[in-house]
Amino acid sequence: MNRVLPEYLPNKSQRDFHKSPAMNRLFLSGVGGGKTHAAAREILTMIFRCRPGAMHLVGAPSYRVLDASVWP
Repeated sequence: MNRVLPEYLPNKSQRDFHKSPAMNRLFLSGVGGGKTHAAAREILTMIFRCRPGAMHLVGAPSYRVLDASVWP
C-alpha cells in the first residue's frame, strides 16, 4: 500500500505522547507545542495499523479547521 504522509520528526514531548501505553492520553502544551501534528499523526497511524485498506472519516466543524489541523 502506498502511504503518502508528510515528513514528521516528533519533538521529545510528542515522542513521549506516541509511546505512552495509556488508553486515554492528554497532550497539554502551549501554542506551537505540536499538539495538532501529534494528534493528526496518531490518528493516521491508528488508521493504517488497525484497519489498512478500510475507509475512514475524519471530521471537523468546518473545512478551514479540517484543512489546518489534519494536513498542515
